[in-house]
Amino acid sequence: MNPFLKLFLKFLKNRFESAATKQSYDEMIANLQTKGNALTETIANKPDNAKNHETLSHIIGIERWGQRRLNVLLGQSLLADEYDGYRPPQSTPWTDLKQMFATTRAETILLVRTLQNQGVAKTTTVKHNSLGDLSIGRWLNYFVGHSVRESGQIR
Repeated sequence: MNPFLKLFLKFLKNRFESAATKQSYDEMIANLQTKGNALTETIANKPDNAKNHETLSHIIGIERWGQRRLNVLLGQSLLADEYDGYRPPQSTPWTDLKQMFATTRAETILLVRTLQNQGVAKTTTVKHNSLGDLSIGRWLNYFVGHSVRESGQIR
């Protein structure tokens, strides 16, 4: 692996962990809701074009893939898969895609509430393909950070 990339991934990992250890489950849920609502508002009137479709379907795919990883903490087996299978098809209409993001974020919040209610410590880890073992808090910060960064490409 490229030494710069390795260093960058370590930086990201530490950044996510630092933020995650400072937040309660309720604060993480509130952040998911706030940032999800902001993205929903941002895309509400954006045009249906190839770049917007590609970006939003990527955001959805990553979050769905991450949900699957977090479900390992509720008893599902760990799959050594990539996010591509969770990404909506290119044929998905833009209007449906916008709704899929809102639904996906609501499902993430429900999953987090389930983890919280089951007493799963937010420091419990699940493997990310590139970043290694991430705590629940780090996964949630990853979802938020990823969606915020990527949504900047939607115009």
